[in-house]
Formats: sequence, structure tokens, C-alpha cells
Amino acid sequence: MHRVAGLALLALCFLAHPLRASAQYSNLEIPTAADGYSLSVTKETSTDAPAGYSGRIENIDHLAVGREPSVIGRTYKSHFTLANEIRNCPSADGTSEGDGEFTVSGVFTHTVGSTTYSSTYAMTAKAKYKGKVGDDGFLDGPVTADIDYTYTIAPAPSPRIDPISPLATSIAQHITIQFEVAKGGKLEGPSIGAFTGGDPTKGQLNQAYGMGLILTYWGGVWYTFAQLHWMTPDNCVQVAFDPPSFSRQPVPGSSVKVNAYIKTKGGEGVRGKFVEVNPFTHDESVAITSSATDPGSPAIFYYTAPTKKKNARMGFGVQATSRGGAANGNWDTGLGTGWSGEITISSVSDGDVGQNELQFWSNSSTTQSTITVKDGVATAHLYYEMQSISSNKERALRNGAITLINVNSDNREGSAEATGKATLSVELSPDGTSYTLMAGFGPSPPGKSHETSCVRLDCTSTDTPLSIAPFMPQITGKYDNPNLLQGSQNSTTTGQGHSKKGKTTFNVTWYLERQGTTK
Repeated sequence: MHRVAGLALLALCFLAHPLRASAQYSNLEIPTAADGYSLSVTKETSTDAPAGYSGRIENIDHLAVGREPSVIGRTYKSHFTLANEIRNCPSADGTSEGDGEFTVSGVFTHTVGSTTYSSTYAMTAKAKYKGKVGDDGFLDGPVTADIDYTYTIAPAPSPRIDPISPLATSIAQHITIQFEVAKGGKLEGPSIGAFTGGDPTKGQLNQAYGMGLILTYWGGVWYTFAQLHWMTPDNCVQVAFDPPSFSRQPVPGSSVKVNAYIKTKGGEGVRGKFVEVNPFTHDESVAITSSATDPGSPAIFYYTAPTKKKNARMGFGVQATSRGGAANGNWDTGLGTGWSGEITISSVSDGDVGQNELQFWSNSSTTQSTITVKDGVATAHLYYEMQSISSNKERALRNGAITLINVNSDNREGSAEATGKATLSVELSPDGTSYTLMAGFGPSPPGKSHETSCVRLDCTSTDTPLSIAPFMPQITGKYDNPNLLQGSQNSTTTGQGHSKKGKTTFNVTWYLERQGTTK
């Protein structure tokens, strides 16, 4: 979507159909050329939404200068901002959220002789979007936009040339608009439903609806792009098999039970269904016992191997949709003479949340590392995500009363993902009862984090590199079968973080087999 299109629509909506800055005083409406003004765009900017979001931030500065005798001396300097950011990946339960803002603000001045009178005005619509993704991966029903609209005007002090209210005016409205996004990957505008809410007795309800309508239309457009992102296989979710690929060598003509789950990149289970399952060749077959999956209930397949081993590759492929998006996966069979299987390491830090009258903080992170091994060759897939929020307030005297005001805040979130080479060492004890596993990771490219920092009302946003720092402990265990090593380890560390209530839960599971197993 081109930047020009967004700015053109923005200017068209407000310059061809101006909103009055006050329903009572028409001199503060944003004028058109037909009103006797010379119009110009003085500045345009357009930036993409932060990493992990679909959307755009459009800004335009507009100037209207009176040229006809009836409006000579009058000037409107207006600033338009249209911003939407929709999360590219739904949450594990299918919730899809985003934020939007549409603001028109500026200064009206009227110069009479050597005296200039001015008024500032601002109209802002802020939206919180929330939708629900179904098992088919598409938005299930309409997205709801809860919109808070505010209108303020602060006229110049007396004496006044224009009939402007002597006091600053502030009006707030809350409305709700629903819209639906096309399914099937169609890139088309959303279908806007009726709005609800608002208080007609307060004024500005038409303006609130007008701004909300434009805001939600473009929010719906960006929801279309976000939906296209999460419906692109493996962008947001992945298929996990139990047992994993390369961990079985079925007897020719026999069957193997394979469970399959759909998980987010952070390892959370997602409800969904497997819409297509196909063996790699016509010599193999796959029977489906259950194609649906929940976090605690897998889809179940029975793979039947060929009667003769004549294929270079055996197994089957799947295509899945879920409340977290779409994913493809392959389950391969066949073991070499080395170890094959999978090691999964996860580390989740949470609970470091607290607040008091002047402070609030919350810190959490998730690291998910998966080492896939085939015939002794290891590959690692790493994923890391984090969020850190903090804010500070102070007491201040306002209008004769003590109140709390914001001093500063910081909000940082980001993710990193990489796939690369890994190493695996397996040592069996001389007495034939215990083993030790050690794995190593190669260097991985950094991801990206987005940070918004505010000092009072001054806020800045930056994107910075985010590195993955996986940890792989030394694994020890005992075995009965020297060709099969499996187990898990769990640990929890408490008393962490600023609140001393944080904890880190560490989990590692492993399943490795060598050629010779026929389970």
C-alpha cells in the first residue's frame, strides 16, 4: 500500500468534508478552498508500524491561509495523524489485537491590525481493536473497535474579535464500531458495521463517528495484511510431532502412531485442525484417527511404511490451520547409524510484577530452543521473546489539590528467531548404565526489539537489536536400552526481579534413538 494513497484519503476526508471544531462556532471549522482560503501541504511523513505489527503511521501538516477579503488575516495550521498497528500473530487462544489513532490538531489565528488572536483545537480518536481467530485461521466474526474520542478547544483571551467561548472546552465520547475482514486471503477493504454508544447530549457525536469510521476503515485494511501474515504457513505457529521426525524406523509394512500438535513460536499449544495429510510416495499411507488438536489433545495419525524400502525419503506431510495461524510440517522416518531425534529446552521467566502508589513494573521472557538431530547431524531452532514495562509517578499540586502525575515510563518488547547448525555429544558410561548429553549452539543473527520511552509527555520510540542467548545444560540419565535415550528435567528458581516474586521455570526434554529400533 502506497503512502500517497493513505495521505490522499486523509486529506480528502477532512478537506472536502470539514469537521467543525465547535458545533456552535463555525469560524473554527477546518476550511476549504471554496471558503476563500489558499491550501497547501507543508510536510508529509510515513513510517511502518513497529516490528511484529502490520500498519503504518501517516502524518501530514496542512496550512490554510485566508485570501478573500472576508477571511484575510485568518490562518489554520493543522496536523493530521493516522496510525494503526495490528499484531501480526494472534495469541494462543486466538485473540487478535491492535491499536489505532486518528488526530486532527492545530492552531487558528486571526490577525486584526497589529493584534493576533489564537485558539488551539484537537480532535483525537483512539481505538482498541479486538478480534477472534477461528480454527480455520481466519477471523471469526467481526473485529470490535472500542473508540475513545476527545475534543478540546482553548480560545484566545479577551478581548475577542471572533465569537469564541470565553472558556476552554473539552468533550469526550466513547463509541464502538465493528468491521469484518474478507477471508481467503483477499486484499480488499473491510465491511463496516453500525456504531453504538456515545452521548448525544455532550455534542461532537457526529465528529466522533466520522473520525472513528476513517480510523476503523484503515484498521480493517491493516487487519487484512496481518491476517495474510499469520495465514502464511509457519510465520506464527508450527507443527510439533510426537514422536519427532527421524526417531522411528518402522518394520516394512507396519504402522506407527504419530501424534501432532500446533504450537506458537514460544511453545504454547494452539487449538486447530489438520486440513491435509499426504504421504511422500504412493507406496506409503496415512490413516487419520483425529484431525483436530487442542493443547492437551493431539491429532492422531497412523503411518504405514512401504513393504520394501525403495524410497530415498519416507514419511508424510501435513497442512494445518489454527487460532494462531497456518503451519506446514513433515514427519520423516528412517535412522542412520548415528543418533536421531529431538531435544527441547524452554526457559520462562515471569511473576516479576508489582506496583505501589508511585511505581509499576512487569518483566517477562520466554526462550524456546529445539535441537533436531538426524544421523548425528544437529540443527538448532531458537526463539526468544521478552517484554519489560515500567512507569513512575510523582505527587504534584494541581488546582489546590495533590494529585499523581506521570514522570516517566518505558515499554520494551521484542522477539528473535534463528535456525542454524548445532553440535551434539553423547557419551555412554563404561558400565553400560548411564549417559551424558552435551549440545552446543552456533552464532545466531539478532532479532529486533521495539522500545517506547516517555519523560512526562515527551515520548520516543526506537528499534534495537535483540540477541538470543540459549542455555543448554549437561544432561545425565540412566538407560535400559543403549539405542534409546529419553527423559526430562525441570527446575524453578524463585525470588527474582525487582519484586523478588519473579521466577524462572526451566524445562528440558530429550528423545534420541539410533538405528536398530523398530518401535
